[in-house]
Amino acid sequence: MSAPDLSIVICTHNRVDYLKLVLDALHAQCEVLDELEIIVVDNASSDGTAELCSGHAITRAPVVFSYVYEPSIGLSQARNTGVEVSRGGIVAFLDDDAIPDPGWAASLRSAFLGERVGAAGGEVVLAYEVRRPDWLTDVLELYLTRVDWGSEPRAIDLVSEWVAGANIAFRRSLLQQHPFDTSLGRKGASLISGEETQLCRRIAQDGWTTAWVPAARVVHHIPAARATKAYLRRRAYAGGYSAVLVDRRLGESQDRIRTFVRGAKTVITGCLRLCDPRRSSAEHAEASVLAYSGAGTAVAAIVGWRLGERRTSA
Repeated sequence: MSAPDLSIVICTHNRVDYLKLVLDALHAQCEVLDELEIIVVDNASSDGTAELCSGHAITRAPVVFSYVYEPSIGLSQARNTGVEVSRGGIVAFLDDDAIPDPGWAASLRSAFLGERVGAAGGEVVLAYEVRRPDWLTDVLELYLTRVDWGSEPRAIDLVSEWVAGANIAFRRSLLQQHPFDTSLGRKGASLISGEETQLCRRIAQDGWTTAWVPAARVVHHIPAARATKAYLRRRAYAGGYSAVLVDRRLGESQDRIRTFVRGAKTVITGCLRLCDPRRSSAEHAEASVLAYSGAGTAVAAIVGWRLGERRTSA
């Protein structure tokens, strides 16, 4: 059997109902895209994920489908395991709750026709399982992984723009050269992230671009527990913390004092807006999330670097 052009890796942990929807959506694309394989990395699930994948492999033949069990909890570790067993020249990653549009796989694959394209990603739209709260603004949706950089394909700048791990692909040769940093990425209840951003920026140092592919769209499901101010504050804190760690890994960080001051100023700005009675509930929600983001940055400036070094060497 010849090697596929595209390997699609889905890392999952106890989300069998969502996973079934993703696999069904991908199977519809396999009918028009022969050079494709699907790999599910089961990250220590206990909810019937293995049974679902076993049945999928039988009933959806001849689709090339692989199931791999990864006992070490952590998204970056699971992704690296998926890369190890992949055979495609391009490896795409889908979240286990991200449903790809028709043509998603073909659109991502075509992005790599560009000679120096090392990574690519597409639009992420949100589907709420409950009514979207009135206070949840477009700005706050960024913390729920909404991504939209317009309708024109192009290279993104990686400064004010990014692509999300829910919908991203890389050349496999680059992933083999630069595995995902296991000191970053979701792990259990931790919301630390940034491993995809780090990788995109690292390969950019070697002259590779990251392509924006608007046609490669996915619909990301948002459960009720995430459409809350408490979750968004946790996510913002982890985002501020993660950004400092990523900069440190890439050798692009400011000194600790400047980073701490930047975070502290962000906290103060958020708190001042939060205390302003003239602002709306939506503006207050944005202000509290801003303050938590700054707190994450400030804390990482003090303790994050040494913690990250210990985690990397563990």
